[in-house]
Amino acid sequence: MIPSAARDGMAGTPMAESCGRRTSPAPAPFEARGSSLDGTEIWTEVLSAPLQDAVGRVSGAIMVVIDVDRPKWSEEAVQTSKERLRQFGVASLDVFWIRGAETLQWTYLTLTSETIYRPTQEEALTGDNYRGWQDLIVPEDLA
Repeated sequence: MIPSAARDGMAGTPMAESCGRRTSPAPAPFEARGSSLDGTEIWTEVLSAPLQDAVGRVSGAIMVVIDVDRPKWSEEAVQTSKERLRQFGVASLDVFWIRGAETLQWTYLTLTSETIYRPTQEEALTGDNYRGWQDLIVPEDLA
């Protein structure tokens, strides 16, 4: 985008005429791998918009390339961690769960829980599962 002060200095030029005029809405941004100047591979987000000349022909484009490398690698690290946790849960013979700190509701529960406590994993993760968990404990263990 060209600031208005710069655009005013170009009055009457083809660039001034085409600045900001589009033939259609800009396509959705997309992510792509690219190379930085030193050859390092990086993730980028690319946004573009076509520009028209005074008679409506596409005469150029505006493109913005945003470095999203850190957030992308962070996202991939989170997905890798989640997959490792899932694999650990599948291989474990023990019940393993994660609860939300404020609500104490389960956000993760291994399938082993079905064998030991009977409700399916899906049933155990729905509703007020903190109260449901307490109902599974035999009275002798609550004393």
